[in-house]
Amino acid sequence: MRILIVSLFAEANNFSSSAQNTRFLASTLLDRGHEIRVVCGSEHEGDVWQDGYLLTRIPVNSPDHKKAWLGKWNSDAYIKEQAEPYFQEWHPDLIYVGAWNGLIDFPLLGSKLGIPIVQMVHDYSILCLQIWLQDSWGQLCSGPKSIEKCSACIQNSLGWKDQIKNQILSLPIFGNILRNILRKAHPYNIHVDSAVTKSLSFMENYRQKVNFFIAQSPMVKQKLSEYGVSKENIRLLPQFIGEEKLTQYSRSAGIPGEDRPLYILFIGRWTKLKGSKLLLDAYSESQLALPTELWVITRSVKQNPLSNIDLEKLADNKAIKFFTNLSGADVSRKIAKADLCVVPSTMMELASRVVLEAMAQKVPVIASSSVGNNYLINNGKNGRVFQTGDKDALKLCLEEISGNPAQLHEWSRNLLVPISKENWAEKINTIFNEALTNAERFV
Repeated sequence: MRILIVSLFAEANNFSSSAQNTRFLASTLLDRGHEIRVVCGSEHEGDVWQDGYLLTRIPVNSPDHKKAWLGKWNSDAYIKEQAEPYFQEWHPDLIYVGAWNGLIDFPLLGSKLGIPIVQMVHDYSILCLQIWLQDSWGQLCSGPKSIEKCSACIQNSLGWKDQIKNQILSLPIFGNILRNILRKAHPYNIHVDSAVTKSLSFMENYRQKVNFFIAQSPMVKQKLSEYGVSKENIRLLPQFIGEEKLTQYSRSAGIPGEDRPLYILFIGRWTKLKGSKLLLDAYSESQLALPTELWVITRSVKQNPLSNIDLEKLADNKAIKFFTNLSGADVSRKIAKADLCVVPSTMMELASRVVLEAMAQKVPVIASSSVGNNYLINNGKNGRVFQTGDKDALKLCLEEISGNPAQLHEWSRNLLVPISKENWAEKINTIFNEALTNAERFV
């Protein structure tokens, strides 16, 4: 089978989860005898060979490539110019789409040519112009229920200058005339209602072109089905984290509170969206019975991370340690040494990779209710799920663990094992074959 993989992230020097997923998929499909090519976004241009397949790099963010406002949720003339000769030169049997932003004209043109499309859902940008179903006021969002709702959200996200531009362009007669003039000369004119209407309509049309969506958690499947995607066209496939992440390392010796502190772990971008402030506030205010260390593994902090934290507010039995240079197996080794992993995300995460990496090391997880794969957590049996954004609920979870750390051993024994490489590869191969077999149903 000739398979084209389209993903914004795929280059070997990109370590995002979607880039890792793309590279793993390509190598897995090659091993199974398929002919693979990959199209990705890049700072560079042209074809290179990477790990046995041809990688076509497209400079989607080039300064010479002017994109309309909210342009990634619309067709792009520049990308279309790249896609048309590509399909004239090579005609795949199937197109797999990963992180689609900026490259959507490839699957759109492929669909017109009768090529079946399989879309992996990495985030909620397939529905939401804010990507993570969190509105510009910082609240979780149920989805694009109306143009008015989404327009209000986008308008609130604008700076004051753009808000003034939008108000002028929204005037009944003069605004319409001005929009027509600017539309011909400037791709960056700011008019919320028209841009949002066009973008949501475009994405709804794209969702109808996709043969199968791959959801990495039941929460994603349910959300897609709420917005016009038939459940018959959604396949559930848990994320595979890589064989190296499934290698188990030794746990910390000793008993928390007797021989050493209790080790609590956070991994990922140290940002408000990922729950950094929520976790820090809950940790600082919680009444913990044991000496405790909060470990933060992150590569997103460029300056001294402790400089913005008031350490004097921490009780004497609490400490915070940042690890900013860990990578690869060293991350897994550090995870294994923790007693508990906290995933306090305040946004709608489809399937937190951290949850799976912690479980692979037999480390129990406390996760917010908006984390897609919290379905793997049996509340009180192998971890805890707390209401997203609820600092007091997270405090109670931490205090519960500190008061009875022995339960962590029982939770660890009840953790599920993440999906294996063989099982994952077999499932996605089945999805591809099904999409190819049933392609005529979507014409």
